[in-house]
Amino acid sequence: MGQLQVKNKITPEYDFLVGLRDDLSPCYAPYYLRLLCYYLKTRRVLLIFSEGGTPLGVLAFLVKDGPEGRVANSMPYYGSYGGCVVAPSLSKREQRQVKEKLLQGALQWAREDNIRLLTIINHPFEEDPDLYEEVLKPTFQDVRIGQVLRLPKKESMEEALNELLKMHRKNRNVVRKGIRLTQVRAETAEDAFNFLYRTHAENMRAIGGTPKEWAFFDIVRGQLEPDSHYRLYVGYVEGKRAAACLTFRYGKVIDYFTPAIDQRFRSTQALSGVIVKAMQEGTIDGFTWWNWGGTWLSQTGVYRFKARWGGEDRYYKYHIKGLGDLEHFVKLGRKGLLTFYRHFYTLPFDKVCL
Repeated sequence: MGQLQVKNKITPEYDFLVGLRDDLSPCYAPYYLRLLCYYLKTRRVLLIFSEGGTPLGVLAFLVKDGPEGRVANSMPYYGSYGGCVVAPSLSKREQRQVKEKLLQGALQWAREDNIRLLTIINHPFEEDPDLYEEVLKPTFQDVRIGQVLRLPKKESMEEALNELLKMHRKNRNVVRKGIRLTQVRAETAEDAFNFLYRTHAENMRAIGGTPKEWAFFDIVRGQLEPDSHYRLYVGYVEGKRAAACLTFRYGKVIDYFTPAIDQRFRSTQALSGVIVKAMQEGTIDGFTWWNWGGTWLSQTGVYRFKARWGGEDRYYKYHIKGLGDLEHFVKLGRKGLLTFYRHFYTLPFDKVCL
């Protein structure tokens, strides 16, 4: 039944299938797939399942070569999801069957393409997460907490704000302070992106994290369309840039992608002022979901910050399938994996050598 094709470019079938869904993160958007492929200097592979000439499902990967072999992610880079996308017009049983065909096809393709590590990250709205385990029989798994907020259906900024403020009492007071002290606007200028990058890098270094590189933000500004693909919000306190937040947009979902706060203005709650403005405008623009992205189980502070805005927890998994001996990957250790397979998920760090 049906036919599985392997393509190395974004096809009309991919555009068609992801366009049918309104709950997919912008990391499924064709523009984002092209962006990652260009930035990471890697190749893409699309598995497309069709029947009678009608595309019914797709599963996309990016592939990277390294010293210990080839790895594939669906999808790589900070907080990106992947997994199967199937036509919503199918019955639940038919959708599950198409996903099974795609996952089985992924294993076959991976073996034929000499993939050593295959990682599929199912998105938080996945209705058949158990199927990934049944078919892939993963060697390892990793868990994240996806947090999503349903945006209100309102027609004015004031109505949207009133609805959004129905959140945790402590956060409501914080947000009101941020609104009172912060002027927020969307910007596209290079110096606005420079502020985002510098401030984000300072924030990440302060907690021992790894910041995104300037090259990524430069490509976003140079290749993507503002408002249609992304919106960069910048908050001003007393005329000075104090906070920023880069969001991506696709379908009915807004991704909270890169926040940044100048430490000198932290007490003003400028970032909260920026975030609520982005939510208000998303509401007016007809978006349904605000996607906070994934949170590690150990990131209790980050989880608590997002949770106080309201919304839902949706757990999702990284399904890691080893194809062959993984000893050399294990011996690379955390530093080696981050160096040679940068921005790709390989192995859980608690499974590798120090």
